[in-house]
Amino acid sequence: MRHSLSVTSCALVAAFLLASLPAATQAQSLWLNWRQDRTLTLEILKPDFDGEDNSTFATSVLFLALRQPIGDRAMLVAELPFAHAGWDSRFSGDESDNTLGNPYAGFEIYNQNASFIAEVGLRVPVAEEDKTATFVGLITEITERYDAFAPKFLPLSALMNYRYQAPTGFVLRLRGGPVFWINTDKDRYEDGTELFLNYSAQVGYESKRFDLLGGFSGRALLSEEDLDARERTVHQLGLAATVTLGSVRPGLQVRIPLDEDVTEMLDAVFGLHLGIVLQ
Repeated sequence: MRHSLSVTSCALVAAFLLASLPAATQAQSLWLNWRQDRTLTLEILKPDFDGEDNSTFATSVLFLALRQPIGDRAMLVAELPFAHAGWDSRFSGDESDNTLGNPYAGFEIYNQNASFIAEVGLRVPVAEEDKTATFVGLITEITERYDAFAPKFLPLSALMNYRYQAPTGFVLRLRGGPVFWINTDKDRYEDGTELFLNYSAQVGYESKRFDLLGGFSGRALLSEEDLDARERTVHQLGLAATVTLGSVRPGLQVRIPLDEDVTEMLDAVFGLHLGIVLQ
């Protein structure tokens, strides 16, 4: 499938996303293993666009995250998003721009055996609204961390996770909870707040050396009345594999959008991730 991106098409994409798609706040990717150690993680995500005008190979989204244990049952999580957009213009040749996304800060709180994990956090709204790279970030993280590049809103989240691991290595992970968006630009957006429900379910295999995880994630907009189920929700499938090599954890991931409005613009997102356990 051809990679595509243009200033016009991205503007249309951004307008569509900001007007109609639900979003929520979370930092740690769903497709990584949440081990309770001090870890620095880099994710590089490459969107595979569906269209006619070619984007450059370097068009991508990056997430740099730090997980810092606090005692035995809590974790401080911080994340910095970044997006790069490049496109081949018929008139002016190759063009590009970059943007920082909305930084995340939050906490994870564990029960004794880490089967239940509570997440609370927020993102600081610093994303630049008129950058093509912002549009790339929005479409790449259409269901998970869409708010990492959404301008003019302050998202607050409170999510609950359940994790079960059998002696065979089989893993079940469930996640869900409310997310509140607070409007920071009252002159442009009439509504002051929005309420969303974030949810996901995953199964896989985890061991000391190898992790494999697959499942789906979704979002539902709860605070608007005149929407049907299709208009309220957005979903994707995902698959990720990670290898543990001492203190280094490289891996691959792929995400497939399921909603027709999204698949008209995006075929898939392919990613690389690298975690480093810090001493």
